[in-house]
Amino acid sequence: MSFFDALVYTLAYFPVISALACIDNPPPMPTTVHELRGQSYMRHRASYAGILHESRRGLVVGH
Repeated sequence: MSFFDALVYTLAYFPVISALACIDNPPPMPTTVHELRGQSYMRHRASYAGILHESRRGLVVGH
C-alpha cells in the first residue's frame, strides 16, 4: 500500500471510527428527580406482600 493509499484510507475511515465511538459511548443520562422522592425507610425497605399479616396471625393449638 502506497503512502497516498494509506492517507486516503485513513481519511475515509475517520468518520466511521467517529460514528462508532459516538454509538458505543453515549453521553451519560441525567438522573431523574423521582429517585430522590420519599422517605429513606420507604426507599430502602424491600416489599414483601403479606409479611405483616402473617406475623400477627394466631397459632392454632390442639388439632
